[in-house]
Amino acid sequence: MVKSRSTYFIAAFALLFSIFGASARVVKVTAEADSVALTMGDTTVVRVQVIKEGHPGVLVGLPEKEQDYHGMELSNIAVDSTDLGNGRTQLDYQLTFQAFDPAAAVVLPGFSYAAAGDTVKSNILTFKVLPVELSPELGDINNVDSLTIHPSEGPVQLRTRFYDYIPSWWYWVVIALVAVALGVVLYLLYKKNGPSLFVARKPVPPYDLAMQRLAAIKHRGLIERGQFKEYYTELTDTLRSYLEGRFGIFAMELTTKQILEQLRANEETQLSASQIQSALEMADFVKFAAVKPLPDDNIKTYNTIYDFVESTKPVPTPEEEAEAAKSKKKK
Repeated sequence: MVKSRSTYFIAAFALLFSIFGASARVVKVTAEADSVALTMGDTTVVRVQVIKEGHPGVLVGLPEKEQDYHGMELSNIAVDSTDLGNGRTQLDYQLTFQAFDPAAAVVLPGFSYAAAGDTVKSNILTFKVLPVELSPELGDINNVDSLTIHPSEGPVQLRTRFYDYIPSWWYWVVIALVAVALGVVLYLLYKKNGPSLFVARKPVPPYDLAMQRLAAIKHRGLIERGQFKEYYTELTDTLRSYLEGRFGIFAMELTTKQILEQLRANEETQLSASQIQSALEMADFVKFAAVKPLPDDNIKTYNTIYDFVESTKPVPTPEEEAEAAKSKKKK
């Protein structure tokens, strides 16, 4: 019985240890180089790939930058991390080595990655470093006395191009020309149009605008398509806009009752207030009570607003009449 309990205890402990160890297990470490045949002074990138699970680890045994490492010099280290899912991570180390001494075989031992007590090594890499080939005319590089030093060549005449004569500060000339041109344009606009620079668009008089909108409503055929609400909405909006532009009554924000009060308080619109009342009330019935108007109501409402705009048309002053006559003669 004692032996059985001990066996269970050891098995449970081993299971827990294996579960904990698996959570931080290094699965695989591989290494490969861009090139294994180098010439003195050349560089190659060694890519070390680590696939692991669980806790973070470290690539151990690497030297500091610009230090010798088994006959190669480490010049740069970069690393990228990719989440593979299910707790697995892929680390990609890029180690840049440079070779300075020729050798038939430079062996880099396996790269070791340690994580939570687990260490895994990569495969071994072998490089061949070739000496720099010199021209036979120079002699033996290992024997200084045998080297032939040629005298320096004279100056070489290079063929020039047109852009060789362009100074490096050319863009300042362009900026200055643009600034001068902009100044001339602004001056001419100021001289012609004053401080505003640009010609202000002459606003359309309220009467002309109202007549244009009424003509557009008539030609849209809203009544024929049964769009009564849209028809009366555009008619009343045209009237409200005209009252604001012609008499200063801000009718767009007023109710029908408030508009009528403003019309009765204005001497120019007192006589037309009752007619406008019938048109506005009919529009309210259609827009808010969904009343279907009769054909005569549609025509009557339109004519009422049209007649009101026409009857309150501002009378031109003598100065305006004279200016209009001059413009006709010019045409």
